[in-house]
Amino acid sequence: MATKFFAKVASFSDDGYGTMLAFSDDPFEPEYYVILDLTNEPDEQDLRLGLGGIHIDTGNLQVKGYDLVEDLRETDSGIVISLTADVARKANIDQEIEVAMGSKIIDGIPVGEAVRRFKERLSSCGQG
Repeated sequence: MATKFFAKVASFSDDGYGTMLAFSDDPFEPEYYVILDLTNEPDEQDLRLGLGGIHIDTGNLQVKGYDLVEDLRETDSGIVISLTADVARKANIDQEIEVAMGSKIIDGIPVGEAVRRFKERLSSCGQG
């Protein structure tokens, strides 16, 4: 069974410098949220410091940092973020965070397309 919440809002952006995919249960005072972001062109210092991959922040779920995400994928109800076993155990949550969505459109694009673009950006930077 996955750790779950219902996202009333979702966002995808890629401004050339960074790519972000975010979900929240409330647009103003979220109790549960997930923010995934990455630097599109990490420099040598970022890579040396381990800041070149996906950064995750989950707020109340107590997961925050780099290299904690194993995968993300679209589902019939929204998206699933798979965490590393270590971080899930430390946060005392399931390894999968399931985000259900009322609308499968994020900033004008289907959620599957947003996930594909996020993963594509990760791979194109040599980070995936």
